[in-house]
Amino acid sequence: MPEKMNDRDEAQARYVAQVRKVLSNPGWAEAIAPWLTSRCSECGQEPALDPDHVVIPPYVVVGCEGYHMVNPVALGLQDARTSSWIDWREPAE
Repeated sequence: MPEKMNDRDEAQARYVAQVRKVLSNPGWAEAIAPWLTSRCSECGQEPALDPDHVVIPPYVVVGCEGYHMVNPVALGLQDARTSSWIDWREPAE
C-alpha cells in the first residue's frame, strides 16, 4: 500500500499541478510570467534533471531548498492577505 503524503508534500503536489495547469493555458501563463525563470533563486544554478529542484521545462518551479518560485497568490492557491510567500525577485531588507 502506498505511503500517505504528509501535508507539506500534498501542498507541494497541489502547487506543482497548478503551475502545470496555468502553463498549459497561454492566457493564464501571462499571470505568472514575472516568476518564471530557468535559474534557481536559491543556488543560482540552471538545473535540468536534478532531484533537488522541481523543473517544468524550462522553468524552475521549486528551488533546491524547497522554495516555491511562483507566487501562490497568482496561482489562486493562497489569499494575498494571509500568504507568507516572499517574492524572490525583490532584494531582502
